Order: sequence, then C-alpha cells, then structure tokens
Amino acid sequence: MRLPDALGTGLVFIREEEVTVGLSGAAVHRLLDADGVPVAYAKAAGPQVPDLQDELRAEADRLVWLHGRGVAVPELLAFDVIDGTAWLLTRAVAGTPASGPWPAGDRDAVVVQLAECLHTLHAVDRTGCPFDRSLPVALEHAASRTEAGMVDRSWRERGADDRPATTLLGELTAAVEQFGPDDLVVSHGDFCLPNVLLRPDGPAALVDLGRAGVADRHSDVADLLRSLRNAELNPQFGESYAQLFLDAYGRDGLSEERLRVHDLVERFFWPVSRQPGPAGPVAP
Repeated sequence: MRLPDALGTGLVFIREEEVTVGLSGAAVHRLLDADGVPVAYAKAAGPQVPDLQDELRAEADRLVWLHGRGVAVPELLAFDVIDGTAWLLTRAVAGTPASGPWPAGDRDAVVVQLAECLHTLHAVDRTGCPFDRSLPVALEHAASRTEAGMVDRSWRERGADDRPATTLLGELTAAVEQFGPDDLVVSHGDFCLPNVLLRPDGPAALVDLGRAGVADRHSDVADLLRSLRNAELNPQFGESYAQLFLDAYGRDGLSEERLRVHDLVERFFWPVSRQPGPAGPVAP
C-alpha cells in the first residue's frame, strides 16, 4: 500500500506495518516513527470494493461528528479518493485494546471500564446526529446485502450451515415489527473488545467507527457480550465476564429478545473475503 502524496498531510513516519487484527475488509496499515511508536493509521479500499469505499467515507464523516461532541476518537487527518482508491488517514490514539492479554487480576476492572465507556457514549446528546442506525435502517441495509449475495457468501465462508438469508431476514423483519420504539442512543456500531482503547490517564478511546450513529442501545450491548463470549478470539474472558458487564452496565431496561435480534442482525454484516488492497509499501 502506497500512501499518495496527494493526501497532503505532511505526515512524517519512518516505516509501516500491516494490521491483521480485526475483520475490516479494507487494507489497514500502522505508520510508525523512528522509535516504533504509531503516529497514524491508513485504510485503503480499491475500486473493486465500492461498498468498502462507502464505509471509509462513512467513517470519516462520523469521526468529525463524534469529535465535535467531545467523544474520544481518532483525529481525521485526510479522506480522499485518488486514482480510484479511497484513503482514510487518522492520527494514532494511545491506549491498550480491551482485547489485550490482560492479567487475570485486571480483567474485572477492564470489563467495568467497558461498561463506563458505553454509558458515557450513550449519554452523548444525539440531537442533530445525521447517521441513522436504527433497526429498520439496519434491516434495509441487510436486505441490500442479501440481495447482492454477500450474506449467503459470508455464511458459507464461515462454514455456517444455515437457512437462506432471505428466510431469516423475513423472520427478523416480522420480529422487529412487533417491538415498540427503539431505545435510541449514540451508538458505536461495532462495540467489540479490539475497538476500545483503555488508558490509565483518561477516558477510553473508540476506533473503527464506520457504523456509528443513532441506534438502539441493545446493539452495542449485544456486540460487547458477543465479543466477551468469543472463546476463539478472546479466550481470556468468557461468560462470567459477560455477566459482570451486564451488572456494571445495568440489566434494567435491557430486553433479552432485543439482544437476540441484534445478534441475528449482525450476522448479515459479516465480512466477505476481499481482493488485496493497493500493493507495495507505504511511502514515507
């Protein structure tokens, strides 16, 4: 991946390394200074993946809006489409991912910090937020992905033996129609362990915000519970920590049925395999 001079940021870095943690379909590189300290992150999506280009554009817009509301998010350095490739460049944020290999004695505190972080985000005034991630809108996006064949493909790639996506989507839509109004808040959109950076001297920072917006609070809670329970990706946590998170966040007002529905909706947004991003090293 070669960082175009046309981005015009004047960013100084010495070397880069590919980021392989996470499920982003975009090519992601960490840009480092002479001491090996990250100074920025670059994401790129070529013209062969227009949906990923839209996601990078969406993340740029959301970073600006959230930063203006005082939320701890990366500073947007640049977004542009150059020679058909979309580029997103953000300043690195200090902090340790919540998905890190925490000592056993620290894990309770990590989970409590995650609950506090989510409370803080959900308390942000959503007035004027232009990003709608409510359940009806999420189902519309899920239907578009299903029609394009992306959902069935992603399920096959994960080895899931499921009914066709169209069948499950119909059942989900019917279930959502029985719900009352969403409990709307400013939502991260992918509130999983790697996307929260914990810091000893300040509030937790949030990254990978391409799906942030106004959504039912159950969406973020379901994401975090699923992440804590994922024995393959986060074996240091588990069910007891999921229960601790529910205690710390507050079980009152949470609906098991809404959490279940949000878990099912998320399956429609599993990534599919992509062609590699722009080749070659990033040019310092």
